[in-house]
Amino acid sequence: MGNTRLEEVGFSDFTTLLITETLNAVIVSQIQQEEKIQELNMALVMSLEAFSKAYISDDEVKSELTRLFTDPGIPDEKSSVEPGMPYVPVGENNSEMPCIREICGYDMIKGDYIENKNGFEITEMGYKNISRAVLMRIASLKQEGLRYVVSRGIPRVLVDNGKVSAKLTMRIEEQKKTSKNSSKFLGSRNDFIGGKLVVRPVNARGPEYLTVKTDITSEVEINFKTIVL
Repeated sequence: MGNTRLEEVGFSDFTTLLITETLNAVIVSQIQQEEKIQELNMALVMSLEAFSKAYISDDEVKSELTRLFTDPGIPDEKSSVEPGMPYVPVGENNSEMPCIREICGYDMIKGDYIENKNGFEITEMGYKNISRAVLMRIASLKQEGLRYVVSRGIPRVLVDNGKVSAKLTMRIEEQKKTSKNSSKFLGSRNDFIGGKLVVRPVNARGPEYLTVKTDITSEVEINFKTIVL
């Protein structure tokens, strides 16, 4: 509502609005919970490909690459498997470096690295394939973690009862009727026939509360209980 301030309204209108909005809030919160639970259950049956597209960002993959393939001689936010980085394939007398298969389970193939004057370097295709392997690794770990959480039961927040209260200023708006019997000496007679209770919400903690000019300062309190049909 922004900075909108409520003007004076009838007491019955205010109470009706308070009850209606409370009910709407409870219903909306329950619907949102059920939608989230359904979303979690659908995520469990997704393929790793679909799960990774839905829940894992490129930034997350880059961050994981930097964490897994770190090197003191490489600038921040860079990994040792970037395109152009040196690579030593596994051989009879040497181990793979960086240890790509050991770390993320990916076996480098032809085209993932090329020979240069100093040995071998990782290609753009190699970097993409390693990134994809890391992506699937993240997706698998996250989906398994989610499956474990769901298997233990998804908590639900149920609003079964509560209390809503609001500070109000009150005043009575008189309603009069004019008698048809009038006298030129006495003039018309106004008879009081009742009044309408008019209220306006106030902030008891705000500075304006100290300068309120009104007939009555009161509070309306509504206790409710939720019944599921």
